Amino acid sequence: MKKKNKGFTMVELLAVITIMGILTALAVPAVVKHIAKSRNTSFDTMLKSTYEAAENYMMDNNILLHSGDPDYPILIKDLVDNQYLEALIDPVGNGGRCDTNSNSKVLVAYDSATAGGLVNYKFKVKIVCPSKTLEKTFPE
Repeated sequence: MKKKNKGFTMVELLAVITIMGILTALAVPAVVKHIAKSRNTSFDTMLKSTYEAAENYMMDNNILLHSGDPDYPILIKDLVDNQYLEALIDPVGNGGRCDTNSNSKVLVAYDSATAGGLVNYKFKVKIVCPSKTLEKTFPE
């Protein structure tokens, strides 16, 4: 009576492991690149939302700056507290907040190179997150 061997040979197992290794080597860099791009998009969205909230805050509170005025600081915490902005959660850190740091603020300066309404202002947004500090000037 012949005995049937069930299972895989060593060569078959090595072939499968090799193929899985090649697929993993190709997939991991693509996934890491996608995650980094998503984080950068989240940070850019956070900066843009903060800029728009600061604009709305200035309009609602009738804040006008003139040539020669010092930069006008708006704390991001105040924007969140007054519901101009939702809480800023760090997309990299584990739920860390970016809006509670006193260095997270928007500095608004009068720009004499432009004319008319809020176009006269340059908004320098600075957000301090646990994982990264972001800075951008609006309008671009």
